[in-house]
Amino acid sequence: MQTLELKKDFYWTGIVDDTLRVFDIIMYTEFGTTYNSYILKTGDKTILFETAKAKFFDQYLEELKSITDIKNIDYLVVEHTEPDHAGSIEMLLDLNPNMKILATSCAIGFLKQIVNRDFYSIPVKDDQRMKIGDKTLRFMHVPNLHWPDTMFTYIEEDKVLVTCDSFGSHYGFHGILRSKVTDEEGYMRATKYYFDNILGPFKPFMLTALHRVKELEIDMICTGHGPVLDTKIEELMKIYEEWCTVINPNKEKTVIIPYVSAYGYTGQLAEKIAEGIRESGKIDVRSYDLVEADMAKVMEEIGFADGILLGSPTILCEALKPIWDVTTSMFSGVHGGKYASAFGSYGWSGEAVPHLIERLKQLEMKVNDEGFRVRFKPSEVDLMNAFEFGYNFGCQVLEKENPRKVKGPRKLVKCLVCGEIFDSSLEVCPVCGVGKENFVEVEEDEVTFRRDTSEAFVILGNGIAGLSAAEAIRARNKAARIVMISNEEVLTYNRPMLTKSMLAGLSPDQIAVHDKNWYEENEIITILGKNITKIDTEEKMIVLDGDMKLQYHKLIYALGSECFIPPIQGAEKEEVIAIRKVSDIQKIGALLPTIKNVVVIGGGVLGLEAAWEFKKSKCEVTVLELAPQLMGRQIDETAGQMLEAIAKKEGIEIHTGVQIESIEGDTHVEGVKLSDGTVFPADLVIISAGVRANTAIAKEAGIEVDRAIVVNEKMETNIADIYACGDCAQYEGMNYAIWPEASEQGKTAGANATGDQVEYQVPSLGLSFHGMNTALYAIGDNGKNPQLAYRTMEIKDDARKQYEKYYYVNNQLKGAILIGDVSKMAEVTEKIK
Repeated sequence: MQTLELKKDFYWTGIVDDTLRVFDIIMYTEFGTTYNSYILKTGDKTILFETAKAKFFDQYLEELKSITDIKNIDYLVVEHTEPDHAGSIEMLLDLNPNMKILATSCAIGFLKQIVNRDFYSIPVKDDQRMKIGDKTLRFMHVPNLHWPDTMFTYIEEDKVLVTCDSFGSHYGFHGILRSKVTDEEGYMRATKYYFDNILGPFKPFMLTALHRVKELEIDMICTGHGPVLDTKIEELMKIYEEWCTVINPNKEKTVIIPYVSAYGYTGQLAEKIAEGIRESGKIDVRSYDLVEADMAKVMEEIGFADGILLGSPTILCEALKPIWDVTTSMFSGVHGGKYASAFGSYGWSGEAVPHLIERLKQLEMKVNDEGFRVRFKPSEVDLMNAFEFGYNFGCQVLEKENPRKVKGPRKLVKCLVCGEIFDSSLEVCPVCGVGKENFVEVEEDEVTFRRDTSEAFVILGNGIAGLSAAEAIRARNKAARIVMISNEEVLTYNRPMLTKSMLAGLSPDQIAVHDKNWYEENEIITILGKNITKIDTEEKMIVLDGDMKLQYHKLIYALGSECFIPPIQGAEKEEVIAIRKVSDIQKIGALLPTIKNVVVIGGGVLGLEAAWEFKKSKCEVTVLELAPQLMGRQIDETAGQMLEAIAKKEGIEIHTGVQIESIEGDTHVEGVKLSDGTVFPADLVIISAGVRANTAIAKEAGIEVDRAIVVNEKMETNIADIYACGDCAQYEGMNYAIWPEASEQGKTAGANATGDQVEYQVPSLGLSFHGMNTALYAIGDNGKNPQLAYRTMEIKDDARKQYEKYYYVNNQLKGAILIGDVSKMAEVTEKIK
């Protein structure tokens, strides 16, 4: 067992395997390797950086325990998810399910498929700083070193950079520190070999990373393999820069043509194709018969080439081995983006060329044709066609036929789970946290209306409806005064994340829709922590706490809703919480260390999300649902039964069709009692029984209210210049109180308040749930309308816990339910539209 304190309260804890001789199948490890992991104690928090390979877990665990109790590890920073670094995470989560993983969103997605379970995670942004205890972590996204998930972490106070694979080596050294290495030649040989095999294919990305870290003051670099760099840091960085700086020896555009030719026919094609390429313009063309050529030289030239043409006859329905050796020696990270194609002669079949074309496409090369092939010996016409093929390929390399590209609008995607629209570059939905498999492309709406005035737009509420209204106003009026008022102390945040990552310790900044700078740049004034007490519609004035008054020209009422608390005896206790605001999550976080038993009242999406969050923290969880089944309004009975079975399999107790009599306990919650006398023990009760629109201020002001504020298709109320949107608004008698509805209504209200003419379009209102190691999606009619005659199709797999149900009326799809496999989400959503 070996650990080492590198700095005060910062420890190396890893594995030295100096007997290893083969790493990842293809690398020869002359000196073995190390699997480095680090622990930082900061204030009352403990942070673990990386883990060891799974086969060494028992030894690694003992090392960790010599420094800290595993249950005291608050955060695990994952720079890269390859199993030699992340292999022990699954076992550590067994021992400490409350450990929060900090990583890029890409890494978190990978890790879920590696550990095959849910866990608490916080996706960190590039250049984000996070204060933990008395230390500041700065995260730097450095993709493709050597996976797309990689990042560096800089501990600012200690001047320590944690880099995982970058600057590492397969050098198993018990001295741990670079300053203690005595075999300089051996260490540098191992370092260069490591670079060539792991980071060499990603030299441009490494150069970018080098330029970023040069601005940092670095005392130590903590790598994933090899010695910790406590000396000669600048020297190694300069060496890395030299290794990464590649000078192309070619003075002009270059095309390399490797080929093999059994009877000379493919060789004839190679000559004519080369002539055509030269005729197309100033291109250096080099052809190599791989029977005689030096393969290493050919591969080196391919690395610098602008275009590559592979030539092979077809023998036994396949291309020949020397050509396949070329393709398997190429890598998309290095060769992707080069122009490429294939050609060849064949006899009774011609599979070589299409097989090579497919491989070139897999390498993400620019393949703009299906290749060129002839049967047996090429005729004069065939040779003329080969010349033309070469000429056309040369034009591609010279980009002669490409029109001047104009930058188009940014690409947007829509999340099918929550309806949010955002930039396609994001790997996860910023609102609900699902992956890009749940996204569909959408076109960005072009705002053509413009009216700059000095009007004052006051928005009551800063949920997504209020924020969407503000965005719509500013897009059309650059001069207006926009004020947003909220009784919460924080800027607009992604409310759906409250139950989806309830115990991950997310701060308001981490789930904010926009940061403070955005509001300043868009000149949107925010008044936080203030209650609205009155709307004077005659004077067009808002009155706030402390008799603060604001005049408006246009008013957007977006005060949302509050959780409905059923009249249950004992519901006033401190440990009875309905989750609606960040403060509710913070309250739960403070109570969590004392909680063993949780009862969730309500078996809808939010209730089940909360139940799953607590179950992941090893709490005993019971869900009580008054209706006869879970999610009865959205899914059918069979789906409800399957969902209940899945929950029970994950250890969540489900009881439906119950009547709750009281919440037991004198000063603190002790249990929940049903009308039949059954008592379920509880230290915490979560109530998820729907919401009620905040309409009291509206009623007092004379605004028409039914179950919520009545609005038309423009989100106008019965009073001029007052609009309503979101959870507090009711359009055509309906108020679903969900994120996509609030967002769309806010956009509509804001647009019309400026004078634009926009009608509200009801968004697709699908229901989705991700938790309990399954997924559910339901949209449209679930077959419970007695006035309709349904035709149904059902696919059920009890072993895999998968279910599909489709409801048709008059041969049109009207509803669908998916459990387990929700890959058809986009398809069914589009059909139901």
